[in-house]
Amino acid sequence: MTEKNEGNVSARHASKASRVDAENVRIQFDADVNRDLAKLAKLTRGKEKVDSDVHHLLQWLASGELLPVTEAISRLAMVTREAAEYAQAEGDREVQSTLTSLLGNLMGQQRDSQPVAVHVEPKARRR
Repeated sequence: MTEKNEGNVSARHASKASRVDAENVRIQFDADVNRDLAKLAKLTRGKEKVDSDVHHLLQWLASGELLPVTEAISRLAMVTREAAEYAQAEGDREVQSTLTSLLGNLMGQQRDSQPVAVHVEPKARRR
């Protein structure tokens, strides 16, 4: 394949990929990730140095439901940052251990890690 043809293939692929509407992409975490998220929710609930929304967001993330990918990823980043800051400030080893497990499961680095499922909903048909 020539360099010019490779560019055309890439352009066609990019065109198809760009047709996916982010609003239609959902993510579902596996049971181990959900377990770690639920445990973090329990460990950080009512803690003075943890933002009050963190508990609710952790419960939402741990629900096992298909979640909008853009919301899930941004909220996951926020709650892991909050939990990490709390663990460091308070020396809470259980929160730190749970965060380590969570991140390992998300990245597929734990022994029995399962992949994160991503679902793309079909576009609504226009009439």
